[in-house]
Amino acid sequence: MAKALVFVLVPYAVGPAHVSGHVNQLLEPHAMPDDRSSGWYDYLCQVEPVFDDPITEGGLPDKQKRSLHKCVCDISRLPSDPLPYALVTPDGTWHAGGANINDYASAQNFHVANAAERESWPKRYKSLITAHPYCWVVAIRAHS
Repeated sequence: MAKALVFVLVPYAVGPAHVSGHVNQLLEPHAMPDDRSSGWYDYLCQVEPVFDDPITEGGLPDKQKRSLHKCVCDISRLPSDPLPYALVTPDGTWHAGGANINDYASAQNFHVANAAERESWPKRYKSLITAHPYCWVVAIRAHS
């Protein structure tokens, strides 16, 4: 079973009270169906602490603070490490290994990208982050 760190970009316009729900909405289309014929993950879980952004956490309602503790940050305070396996942008597109989900045949390729894609991912990731300056970043662990 593979697991991967995924960052989800949630636009500020969603509002602090709806961050977790919006993350679920963005990720749901990428879930594997029962026959595992498509999709990018089988299930999701919270990750170990990834971020340290008390300013962002302080602006969340109490329920969100508890569920997103150390797993949410403002994009302006996003650390350079760790580099996630995938990034889900506000339009719901799953970007991974330097490619878009539509570039792969199935989730069997979850961790299998060619060398050029793996090498280009850090640059592409930074480009995607730069293109979405008004977002919160939520870290989640995807299992396949």
